[in-house]
Amino acid sequence: MHKSAFLNNIDKFLNLKKDGIYLDCTFGCGGHSLKILNKLGFNGKLISFDFDFNCFKFSNNIVKNDKRFIFINDNFINIKKYINKFNLNKKIDGILFDLGISSYQLDNPLRGFSFMKDGPLDMRINQNFGFKASF
Repeated sequence: MHKSAFLNNIDKFLNLKKDGIYLDCTFGCGGHSLKILNKLGFNGKLISFDFDFNCFKFSNNIVKNDKRFIFINDNFINIKKYINKFNLNKKIDGILFDLGISSYQLDNPLRGFSFMKDGPLDMRINQNFGFKASF
């Protein structure tokens, strides 16, 4: 079971406003995004990024039909594109980056990250993108 790294510090780090606009640049299993959404009011907005397509499944399970939430299956390196797309220049109240890989990626030997379990050497965050090594 994955535990979000900074869950208890979200309020302190982001100084959340009910009507604020926030970016979660590493959605993962959605713990941080859910905490932010629970603090937002009706007019608040959250845009969450994750390059791992499997995270989209988590987003659908955690934030069903919440109009305040947008999930973007892309690398946060493209953040400027989406800031422009949603006309958010000078409107963002906070950004969260939880860099690294998550326990659900490490614990699944098919993802290719584990040193503890046998599996393919893959190590791609998004298994639908890029070159897959075969040895």
